[in-house]
Amino acid sequence: MNRFILLCFVLSIPFLSKAQFTVSPKVGVNYLWVGDRPQGLDRSSADKGWQAGVDLRLGKRFYFQPGIYYVNTGTSIRSLEDIKDIRTGKASFMKIPANVGFKLIDTWLFKMRIHGGGTANKLIAVKDNGDLQASDFNTWHYGANVGAGIDVLIFSLDANYEWGLTDLYTRQAGSTPTMFSVSLGLKF
Repeated sequence: MNRFILLCFVLSIPFLSKAQFTVSPKVGVNYLWVGDRPQGLDRSSADKGWQAGVDLRLGKRFYFQPGIYYVNTGTSIRSLEDIKDIRTGKASFMKIPANVGFKLIDTWLFKMRIHGGGTANKLIAVKDNGDLQASDFNTWHYGANVGAGIDVLIFSLDANYEWGLTDLYTRQAGSTPTMFSVSLGLKF
């Protein structure tokens, strides 16, 4: 974890020295699938959640975009051996994305952006009212993401798709998470 933060800091130094600096607080909704990748954006097999956080954009047309988010999501384990064995719960994570991006359209009124990179996710808590416990989750899981966004004046709208690279659950092989999220924010 410390190496990841240090890497993000070192990568941002050249951008800070001569680049545009934008802060963008955001809130949004997310859908989490665990295991098999969804075919399309079928929300019926996804657990809905929300997130809030902040991104920094360091650069002009090409930019580096680190961030930090509080992510709250529903999650469930469905046993492949016994379909009756379904355990559910709510978990919260600290998501630390590190993306690089490019502004496809860059005018004073409107910007269209694409970005991609990696994410580190740290388990913060598991709600007590579910069947899942903190010991059911890996403390850290990692992913890769791609996304697109638009900026109109001081408002931003972003959509992200994250592929899990490591398992979400400790005792469930193949439990890589996939998350789709949409966030609305401001930029300063």
